[in-house]
Amino acid sequence: MNSPIVDMVQSQVIAAIHKPELIDEAVGSKANIAFLLTGDLLAIKDYVHRLKSAGMSVFIHFDLNFRTLKNTRIP
Repeated sequence: MNSPIVDMVQSQVIAAIHKPELIDEAVGSKANIAFLLTGDLLAIKDYVHRLKSAGMSVFIHFDLNFRTLKNTRIP
């Protein structure tokens, strides 16, 4: 028996989104999984909402998305 993630990924199409402009393209594609490689704390919620509203499972690469946080002051 496979893990839930293995079952989800087998025979699936995954959209790797490395800039915000590609979110609409991913939503309109046949992909049912999105690997989000872009975003910041203020935008990530909207990105995830848009992708999940299209029926996609979303994975976020936190290292790439939030690597500048240690040098950023949040008001």
